[in-house]
Amino acid sequence: MKNKPKLLLFDIDGTLLSARGIPKRVFLEMMKDWYPDYRNGFQLNFSGLTDPLIVEKILEMNDSPHSKDENLIKCMLKDFVERLEVELTPTNPPIILPGVWRLLKRCKRIPHCKLGLVTGNMERGAEVKLEAAGLDQFFRVGAFGSDHADRSKLPPIAIRRAREYFGHPFAKEDIWIIGDSIYDVRCGKDNALRTLAVATGVTARQALSDEQPDAVLPDLSDTEQVLRILELDSD
Repeated sequence: MKNKPKLLLFDIDGTLLSARGIPKRVFLEMMKDWYPDYRNGFQLNFSGLTDPLIVEKILEMNDSPHSKDENLIKCMLKDFVERLEVELTPTNPPIILPGVWRLLKRCKRIPHCKLGLVTGNMERGAEVKLEAAGLDQFFRVGAFGSDHADRSKLPPIAIRRAREYFGHPFAKEDIWIIGDSIYDVRCGKDNALRTLAVATGVTARQALSDEQPDAVLPDLSDTEQVLRILELDSD
């Protein structure tokens, strides 16, 4: 059926924007302030992991007895986000990745195309990054690392919120997960959703292709090509 409601769920870091390494630096500074004796895990690849899972993994790698302490992890991440608010601002913004602004503007002009987020960021952390980049205007719903540490649990939360906010359901074949990591692809496939991988993060295009997404692109710069993949090209 033409013009069926379509929901595009975007990752943030490495997909929409690059925060120039600031969040990872701030994150590691926070970890070292909380646990100055820890030495392991600081080379961990954060790509695609939720913020709570990153903390948990670093604590585990240092044999901490607190790696499953949800209250402690929440306090640590609150500290991280407060630090991030100081570092990322409209006067010191992230870099919007190629084609992102143009694609979002085009999608917003298509009445049956709705935008949302599926990101490992804490909700306030996501807001800080999007507000600093000026992209917050495009997103009203999403699911975040603060909702669940397991990324594959996030799409159903985002879909439910989108249904409630926009006032209508979305068929699974009309929902896309768009991201730059293997975990974006996996969380989409785990939920029988369609997946578009973009090689604008730290994960190589071949590694993304190996996960067998519905489509993989070097970036989002070719707006018409992206819209064709998303079956929005006739709008």
